Amino acid sequence: MSYIVKKIFIPKSYRKVLVTIFSALTMVLIYSYLRASTAVYPDVKLLQNNFDQPHTKLGTVITDIKIIKCYYRNCKAPVGYSKIQPPMNYYETTVDSSATTKLTSPLYYIVIKEQPVDTATNILLDLTFDKPKDDAGFELIKSDNYQLYKKFFSTNIKNPIPSDLPLVHSLDLLFGSNDLIDSRVNHFSVHSSMTEEKIHPIISMFKLPQSKQDIWTQDTSQFVMMQETSILRIDESVTKFKVIQMSDLHFGQSLGRKCGKDQELCTSDLKTLKFMEDSIHKENPDLVVITGDLIDVDRSVDYKSIILKSLQPILQTNTKFIFTFGDEFDGQENLREIKLSLIKFLQTLPNCYNTIEGIDDSLHGVTNYNLKVIRGEKEVAHVTVFDSEDKYLDETQTNFLYRIHAEDPEKLFKLLFFHFPIPQFRPTGKFKIIGSYNEKHPLNSKTKPQVLDDIRNCGYQVVSVGHEHENDACLLNEKSSASGEQSIWLCYSSVAGDSGVTALDANYDRKLRVYEIDFEKSILLSWKRSEMKKKGFDYQSVYKFPSLPEAPKEPKP
Repeated sequence: MSYIVKKIFIPKSYRKVLVTIFSALTMVLIYSYLRASTAVYPDVKLLQNNFDQPHTKLGTVITDIKIIKCYYRNCKAPVGYSKIQPPMNYYETTVDSSATTKLTSPLYYIVIKEQPVDTATNILLDLTFDKPKDDAGFELIKSDNYQLYKKFFSTNIKNPIPSDLPLVHSLDLLFGSNDLIDSRVNHFSVHSSMTEEKIHPIISMFKLPQSKQDIWTQDTSQFVMMQETSILRIDESVTKFKVIQMSDLHFGQSLGRKCGKDQELCTSDLKTLKFMEDSIHKENPDLVVITGDLIDVDRSVDYKSIILKSLQPILQTNTKFIFTFGDEFDGQENLREIKLSLIKFLQTLPNCYNTIEGIDDSLHGVTNYNLKVIRGEKEVAHVTVFDSEDKYLDETQTNFLYRIHAEDPEKLFKLLFFHFPIPQFRPTGKFKIIGSYNEKHPLNSKTKPQVLDDIRNCGYQVVSVGHEHENDACLLNEKSSASGEQSIWLCYSSVAGDSGVTALDANYDRKLRVYEIDFEKSILLSWKRSEMKKKGFDYQSVYKFPSLPEAPKEPKP
């Protein structure tokens, strides 16, 4: 038996189309495979979705919520609803999956309907992943394996909204394990009890009763005013002002990265949070300065989630804080976009002094701020932070110091913070030192030596940095009395977290640095706190203003 094989004729134009389609599909598969095989960094565009201050949402409430199933990321929400970004299975489909899964898996989005509170008839009161024990009033919403239980309050003329009833005004979708709690005031985090310690979606609801809205708005507006003018006010009766410097906290999420000499999975963030919490509780600072490397980008899923995780002890104690970058984002192509987006989000957080409006584009880096401390009606101190982007400072930043120095009162305490040490942190010959000084390798810094002279000329009494995890010392950079220039302390904060990339073993001691201004004694002091000691140590005097000579007494008649 013989077979006749007929040749199928495909027109040339169709063949070109088929080749183009096949080539495109091949490129997509190759790209997806490569993306699945390399580190996945957080998508900064997710952070850009919602920069609203919570108090701007007080006029609206959530009146309905659903879960929708999509087969592509740009699918539209039902009419009248808006999507909460990212999808609920963002982690599984972006980080923890194969290339094929990324291409074929559906996406599950939470969508919400919002309405002015004075026209709403159904208002969201609560959400939970698990079925409540007392499920009265809860309704199940579900799409495949993703489900939520929602509870509403129905209002009308005969059933008005009680003034003390917390209403849900907005919500965020975060990602993390059980150590992530949204500690912003009036935010409530919802975890699933079925997730154990793996990364999972977390819902954060902003809830506030109508009876507290005026106070909330007033308090928020007052701080925004101080934030915009870079002023930190303290009462005239306050005799001491305290600053905690935290550096190299290195928060992340356990994405398979190994930490320490024993190369175990990175799971030490909870220890870092407890150290921060204990230090803030014991020291009760007026301000926390974070000098870079707050997060580990390559073991983070979502910027908003990891920032809220890392700032929990600061947010839950309503502590004022200011942040500057380290080298955690160096080398990324969209460096400035990432930095500006992070600052724009930080600006929405309670008691944060970072603002987009305060960024001077003519200066090197992004986070260059000068915070004025006003005691009563008198300016008493400056706390300045610089961005040591690409591991250096330059003349644009020192020119900024000269501009603000021209307006300074004569007697002013001045502290300067940034991340990467300048060359004078590697002194030669004999020098005074207090603390541990273990890392002495050459500094890869492009900062010119003149920068420290400019800092000194502008009246700063101390420069405090991070970056070098195994150094916690203060080094005295001395000037002879004949030169007329004052000596200046160059201090390290040491490491407060666990990056998993240093030689430190699993039992290393987390540390941070404290500065205290005593207005009655006109003295600036410093010391360190450690996780193991649980108390201050290496107390030292940084600077004391000379006492004014007593006025001559008039002779008795």
